[in-house]
Amino acid sequence: MSRDITPFALRMPPELRAKVEVAANDKGRSLNAELLARIAASFESRPMTADEASSLFGDLALEIRTIEGGLNKGFNQLAATVYRLAHQIEQMSQPPIKTEPSQYSDVKISELDDYDPEDGISLERLMPTAKRVTRSGTKKS
Repeated sequence: MSRDITPFALRMPPELRAKVEVAANDKGRSLNAELLARIAASFESRPMTADEASSLFGDLALEIRTIEGGLNKGFNQLAATVYRLAHQIEQMSQPPIKTEPSQYSDVKISELDDYDPEDGISLERLMPTAKRVTRSGTKKS
């Protein structure tokens, strides 16, 4: 350090000092060197010109449009997935398609697991859960 530099005592909150020390360490400088560099930089900065501001805003607008495009694509994919799931759930909640009785001509009502003659449940309601009994007597699921 040169002898023509006057020492200057600076009161600084501990939190701010800690931040400046971290910044100084990151740049490989002493606390004093970091403070001097920051003070000097504040005098070197100049107001931004209209052309520079316009260019920066143009770059920012392009970044925003890029991000929006990605978000829109993601939202569209999410909406399509939700629509497909809702359609599948709707189909699952639909009553099963009734089949022609001739397809189940070999089904014995007494062999249906859920059949209770006093319950009054219709055969059409039991058919989707019924196990078919073949002519040989073995059950098919």
